[in-house]
Parts: sequence; structure tokens; C-alpha cells
Amino acid sequence: MQNYYQQYLARTAGASEVAGWVNVMQHGGTSAQVIADFLGSREYYLDHSANASDWLSSVYQGVLARSPDQSGYDGWLAVLSK
Repeated sequence: MQNYYQQYLARTAGASEVAGWVNVMQHGGTSAQVIADFLGSREYYLDHSANASDWLSSVYQGVLARSPDQSGYDGWLAVLSK
């Protein structure tokens, strides 16, 4: 779990945070679900300029390790704007 905190939130997790995520994983949560929760967290959003455009670009980088293609970016931004 510490690696997710470092990668997505640029900080070290507290013991209770790690315990919470371990509990999630022990009860069927997947790595993909945990990562989605990190990317969808308020903390992650606020750390990425608190706007949908910057957040979306950072998610492309964090998940796909690339910059967004224009049509995909525009489509997702439209979804986020609803």
C-alpha cells in the first residue's frame, strides 16, 4: 500500500490507512479498485490543481503512462462536465 500512497498521493501512509486498505483487499478488493479509489479521492483531485482538466491529464499519465489523445481527452472531459 505504501507504494500507492507514494505514487498517487506523494506521501507516506499512516498505519491506520494501510490497515484499512489491507482490510479492503482481504475482503475481495482488487488492486485496480484500490487504484481507482486513489485516483478518485478528494486528496488526489486537490493535489492536481482541483480542476477536471489537470486531474484528467494526470489520470492518463498515472494509469496509461501517456498523454491523452485529443478525442479521448475531449470525450472524458465532456463526461466529467455533466
